[in-house]
Amino acid sequence: MSAGSGDKPIKDASTVIVLREAGGSLETFMLCRHQQSGFMGGAHVFPGGKVDANDSDTRWLDRVDRSPEEINERLGETDPDRSLGLLIAGVRETFEEAGVLLASTAEGVDLAQTRQRLHDGAPFIDLAETIDMQIDAMALAPYARWITPKMESRRFDTRFYIAVTPEGQTASHDGSETTSAVWIRPSRAIDEMVCGKIKLAPPTVRTLHWLAEFS
Repeated sequence: MSAGSGDKPIKDASTVIVLREAGGSLETFMLCRHQQSGFMGGAHVFPGGKVDANDSDTRWLDRVDRSPEEINERLGETDPDRSLGLLIAGVRETFEEAGVLLASTAEGVDLAQTRQRLHDGAPFIDLAETIDMQIDAMALAPYARWITPKMESRRFDTRFYIAVTPEGQTASHDGSETTSAVWIRPSRAIDEMVCGKIKLAPPTVRTLHWLAEFS
């Protein structure tokens, strides 16, 4: 996708707001990006990243429980091929960065080991076939869409989705792109930003304000 002649290319991306209930309140999982990251270094972010070419591999159609048209409608898009890529990118990035797999697998699969193989460069679709991954397209609920401003060195057309942490799974940072992670109440994250303890991007702040309205 291009913004026009002479402009920086705008790449599709998926961000997933992972939620859980804890102590009678809503918490979201946030990662601190490595200070040397080329984009939003040192900021606290939700899991996510750009759509890769392999995210639209047609083999994924056997791994998702909805048709391309149903996925397209669910995500509020206009192109079924793009919708598939956005869905898979959201699932892949959430697993890679947060260790949370928004899908079912064959019994006895070691998710930590599978995640490490993904970090080591194994194609996500190959891992999906190995562990018999089945993705429920309803696991991601579309929330918002943000396009990176022109002044940034990298530009993304990012869809924000909401997902609930699957029962029995534990989230953690990857130790590479991200250096730490925290489950945090949205209102507390905002307070820590105001106090200068953490750095947040405008879309993240807007999202946290919205989430803070819920009990």
